[in-house]
Amino acid sequence: MAWNMKVKALESCSCASVCPCLFGPAKPDQEWCSGIFLLDVTEGQSDGVDLSGAKFLLHFELPGDFVSGIDKGKLVYDPSVSADQRREIDAIFQGEKGGMWGGMKEAIKEWLPSGEAKIDIRDGASPGASIEGIGELVLQPTMTEDGKRTRVTDAPVLAGFQVGGMDVASGVGTKLSDPDLRSWESLGQGSTFETEWSG
Repeated sequence: MAWNMKVKALESCSCASVCPCLFGPAKPDQEWCSGIFLLDVTEGQSDGVDLSGAKFLLHFELPGDFVSGIDKGKLVYDPSVSADQRREIDAIFQGEKGGMWGGMKEAIKEWLPSGEAKIDIRDGASPGASIEGIGELVLQPTMTEDGKRTRVTDAPVLAGFQVGGMDVASGVGTKLSDPDLRSWESLGQGSTFETEWSG
Protein backbone atom coordinates (compact mmCIF):
# COMPACT_ATOMS: atom_id res chain seq x y z
CA MET A 1 0.00 0.00 0.00
CA ALA A 2 3.02 2.34 0.02
CA TRP A 3 2.67 5.58 -1.93
CA ASN A 4 4.29 9.00 -2.25
CA MET A 5 3.93 12.09 -4.35
CA LYS A 6 5.47 15.51 -4.83
CA VAL A 7 2.96 18.08 -6.04
CA LYS A 8 2.83 21.62 -7.32
CA ALA A 9 -0.51 23.13 -6.36
CA LEU A 10 -2.70 26.06 -7.29
CA GLU A 11 -5.48 26.78 -4.83
CA SER A 12 -8.46 29.09 -4.45
CA CYS A 13 -11.68 29.26 -2.48
CA SER A 14 -14.80 31.39 -2.35
CA CYS A 15 -13.56 33.58 0.50
CA ALA A 16 -11.79 36.94 0.31
CA SER A 17 -8.10 37.65 0.87
CA VAL A 18 -6.10 35.12 2.93
CA CYS A 19 -8.13 32.01 3.87
CA PRO A 20 -9.59 32.64 7.36
CA CYS A 21 -9.53 28.89 8.12
CA LEU A 22 -5.72 28.80 8.06
CA PHE A 23 -5.53 29.88 11.66
CA GLY A 24 -8.26 27.71 13.19
CA PRO A 25 -12.08 27.89 13.46
CA ALA A 26 -13.37 30.71 11.28
CA LYS A 27 -16.47 32.27 9.77
CA PRO A 28 -16.33 32.01 5.96
CA ASP A 29 -16.99 35.27 4.15
CA GLN A 30 -20.18 33.89 2.56
CA GLU A 31 -21.18 31.70 5.56
CA TRP A 32 -20.25 28.63 3.42
CA CYS A 33 -17.10 27.77 1.47
CA SER A 34 -16.22 26.08 -1.81
CA GLY A 35 -12.70 25.59 -3.09
CA ILE A 36 -10.24 23.76 -5.28
CA PHE A 37 -6.75 22.33 -5.19
CA LEU A 38 -5.36 21.93 -8.71
CA LEU A 39 -2.53 19.41 -8.38
CA ASP A 40 0.31 18.61 -10.76
CA VAL A 41 2.28 15.54 -9.65
CA THR A 42 5.98 16.09 -10.42
CA GLU A 43 7.11 12.76 -8.89
CA GLY A 44 5.28 9.88 -7.28
CA GLN A 45 4.22 6.27 -7.22
CA SER A 46 1.60 4.10 -5.60
CA ASP A 47 1.99 0.33 -5.39
CA GLY A 48 4.26 0.36 -8.43
CA VAL A 49 2.13 2.74 -10.52
CA ASP A 50 4.06 5.84 -11.66
CA LEU A 51 1.99 8.91 -10.76
CA SER A 52 4.35 11.45 -12.36
CA GLY A 53 2.66 13.87 -14.73
CA ALA A 54 -0.86 13.34 -13.37
CA LYS A 55 -2.92 16.56 -13.41
CA PHE A 56 -6.15 16.67 -11.49
CA LEU A 57 -8.50 18.87 -9.54
CA LEU A 58 -9.84 18.35 -6.02
CA HIS A 59 -13.10 20.31 -5.84
CA PHE A 60 -14.84 20.53 -2.49
CA GLU A 61 -17.91 22.02 -0.85
CA LEU A 62 -18.15 22.95 2.83
CA PRO A 63 -21.16 23.98 4.96
CA GLY A 64 -18.93 26.29 7.01
CA ASP A 65 -15.20 26.29 7.70
CA PHE A 66 -12.57 23.53 7.35
CA VAL A 67 -12.72 22.69 11.05
CA SER A 68 -16.43 21.87 10.65
CA GLY A 69 -15.70 19.33 7.91
CA ILE A 70 -16.28 18.98 4.18
CA ASP A 71 -19.70 18.00 2.82
CA LYS A 72 -18.62 16.84 -0.64
CA GLY A 73 -15.39 16.18 -2.49
CA LYS A 74 -14.79 15.34 -6.14
CA LEU A 75 -11.68 14.54 -8.16
CA VAL A 76 -11.57 15.65 -11.80
CA TYR A 77 -8.79 14.24 -13.99
CA ASP A 78 -7.17 15.51 -17.16
CA PRO A 79 -7.74 12.96 -19.98
CA SER A 80 -3.99 12.23 -20.02
CA VAL A 81 -4.23 10.56 -16.58
CA SER A 82 -4.30 6.78 -17.08
CA ALA A 83 -6.85 4.39 -15.61
CA ASP A 84 -4.18 2.93 -13.29
CA GLN A 85 -3.18 6.41 -12.09
CA ARG A 86 -6.83 7.35 -11.48
CA ARG A 87 -7.45 4.18 -9.49
CA GLU A 88 -4.47 4.83 -7.22
CA ILE A 89 -5.15 8.57 -6.79
CA ASP A 90 -8.82 7.92 -6.01
CA ALA A 91 -7.75 5.47 -3.29
CA ILE A 92 -5.13 7.86 -1.88
CA PHE A 93 -7.38 10.91 -1.62
CA GLN A 94 -10.37 8.95 -0.36
CA GLY A 95 -8.20 7.81 2.54
CA GLU A 96 -7.87 4.13 1.62
CA LYS A 97 -4.05 4.14 1.58
CA GLY A 98 -3.22 5.98 4.79
CA GLY A 99 -0.95 8.96 5.19
CA MET A 100 -2.25 12.51 5.49
CA TRP A 101 -5.29 11.82 3.31
CA GLY A 102 -6.06 8.76 5.44
CA GLY A 103 -6.28 11.14 8.37
CA MET A 104 -8.73 13.31 6.40
CA LYS A 105 -11.06 10.39 5.68
CA GLU A 106 -13.56 11.18 8.42
CA ALA A 107 -13.56 14.92 7.62
CA ILE A 108 -14.99 14.42 4.10
CA LYS A 109 -18.58 13.22 4.39
CA GLU A 110 -19.20 12.24 0.75
CA TRP A 111 -16.96 11.53 -2.24
CA LEU A 112 -18.73 12.06 -5.56
CA PRO A 113 -17.75 9.89 -8.56
CA SER A 114 -14.57 11.18 -10.19
CA GLY A 115 -14.86 13.12 -13.43
CA GLU A 116 -12.77 14.08 -16.44
CA ALA A 117 -12.04 17.47 -18.03
CA LYS A 118 -9.16 18.86 -20.04
CA ILE A 119 -6.91 20.85 -17.70
CA ASP A 120 -4.56 23.48 -19.11
CA ILE A 121 -2.16 24.82 -16.47
CA ARG A 122 -0.50 28.22 -16.90
CA ASP A 123 2.83 28.91 -15.19
CA GLY A 124 4.70 32.18 -14.93
CA ALA A 125 3.93 35.50 -13.27
CA SER A 126 0.16 34.91 -13.25
CA PRO A 127 -0.38 31.16 -12.73
CA GLY A 128 -3.74 29.58 -13.28
CA ALA A 129 -5.65 26.94 -15.18
CA SER A 130 -8.57 26.37 -17.50
CA ILE A 131 -10.78 23.38 -16.70
CA GLU A 132 -12.86 22.58 -19.77
CA GLY A 133 -16.58 22.80 -19.11
CA ILE A 134 -16.06 23.63 -15.43
CA GLY A 135 -14.28 26.95 -15.12
CA GLU A 136 -11.14 29.01 -14.62
CA LEU A 137 -8.58 29.29 -11.86
CA VAL A 138 -7.00 32.75 -11.93
CA LEU A 139 -4.18 33.74 -9.57
CA GLN A 140 -2.23 36.96 -9.22
CA PRO A 141 0.60 36.51 -6.68
CA THR A 142 0.79 39.11 -3.92
CA MET A 143 4.18 40.82 -4.08
CA THR A 144 6.20 43.27 -2.02
CA GLU A 145 7.50 46.42 -3.69
CA ASP A 146 10.88 44.76 -4.21
CA GLY A 147 9.34 41.74 -5.96
CA LYS A 148 9.22 39.16 -3.15
CA ARG A 149 6.18 36.91 -2.93
CA THR A 150 4.08 37.23 0.22
CA ARG A 151 4.19 33.95 2.13
CA VAL A 152 2.24 32.38 5.01
CA THR A 153 4.12 29.66 6.93
CA ASP A 154 3.41 27.33 9.84
CA ALA A 155 -0.33 28.01 10.04
CA PRO A 156 -2.39 25.31 11.83
CA VAL A 157 -4.50 24.23 8.82
CA LEU A 158 -1.44 24.20 6.53
CA ALA A 159 0.28 21.91 9.03
CA GLY A 160 -2.78 19.66 8.94
CA PHE A 161 -2.34 19.35 5.17
CA GLN A 162 1.42 18.83 5.64
CA VAL A 163 2.15 22.07 3.80
CA GLY A 164 4.96 24.14 5.30
CA GLY A 165 3.92 27.39 3.65
CA MET A 166 2.08 28.96 0.75
CA ASP A 167 2.60 31.95 -1.50
CA VAL A 168 -0.43 34.23 -1.19
CA ALA A 169 -2.27 35.27 -4.36
CA SER A 170 -5.47 37.03 -5.36
CA GLY A 171 -8.00 34.57 -6.76
CA VAL A 172 -10.33 37.21 -8.23
CA GLY A 173 -11.58 35.87 -11.56
CA THR A 174 -11.71 32.26 -10.40
CA LYS A 175 -15.09 30.73 -11.31
CA LEU A 176 -16.17 27.09 -11.00
CA SER A 177 -19.43 25.53 -12.12
CA ASP A 178 -19.62 21.75 -11.79
CA PRO A 179 -23.19 20.36 -12.06
CA ASP A 180 -22.51 18.07 -9.08
CA LEU A 181 -21.39 20.89 -6.77
CA ARG A 182 -22.24 24.46 -5.81
CA SER A 183 -21.24 27.07 -8.43
CA TRP A 184 -19.01 29.78 -7.00
CA GLU A 185 -16.63 32.65 -7.63
CA SER A 186 -13.63 33.59 -5.53
CA LEU A 187 -13.83 36.84 -3.58
CA GLY A 188 -10.04 36.93 -3.64
CA GLN A 189 -8.51 33.99 -1.74
CA GLY A 190 -5.79 32.10 -3.60
CA SER A 191 -2.33 30.60 -3.20
CA THR A 192 0.37 28.41 -4.71
CA PHE A 193 2.44 25.81 -2.86
CA GLU A 194 4.57 22.73 -3.26
CA THR A 195 4.57 19.78 -0.89
CA GLU A 196 5.19 16.03 -0.52
CA TRP A 197 2.71 13.46 0.74
CA SER A 198 3.18 9.77 1.45
CA GLY A 199 1.55 6.83 3.14
